[in-house]
Amino acid sequence: MLRHCLSFALNSMKKALLIEQDSDLRASLTMFLELANFAIVDTQDSVTGLQQAIALQPELIFFDLDISLAEGHGILYAFRSQSKTANIPVIFIGENITDNIHQELLNLGASGCIGKPFNFIELFRLGKKKLPELKLIDLTDLMGS
Repeated sequence: MLRHCLSFALNSMKKALLIEQDSDLRASLTMFLELANFAIVDTQDSVTGLQQAIALQPELIFFDLDISLAEGHGILYAFRSQSKTANIPVIFIGENITDNIHQELLNLGASGCIGKPFNFIELFRLGKKKLPELKLIDLTDLMGS
């Protein structure tokens, strides 16, 4: 029964994949994104993240660039190389995202980048900007602009 309920929730809600190594931030982001009407699948490593992205085909992927910049490049290339994940928006989250790194990731096919620490409303707006067709709960109304 629980498996059926989870399957229904994942099929009826928009899915986001969160690849974040910091367990506290991963928990906070999961809670925040659930408030934004996403079913969240999370992991702390890019290999599992790629497998989950292919299997689940989420509407949005968040990737912790602090895992490693080289791994960020590699995972983005892997996402863009797979037909099932090629068009999924990927937003990078990380400390020390310089203008050069930001532009480099955009040139490689990233949908956006946001530096740590960040405001959850900024992250929400970036996700909404990349997915305007999604009917997301507008958390800015709930939390104040």
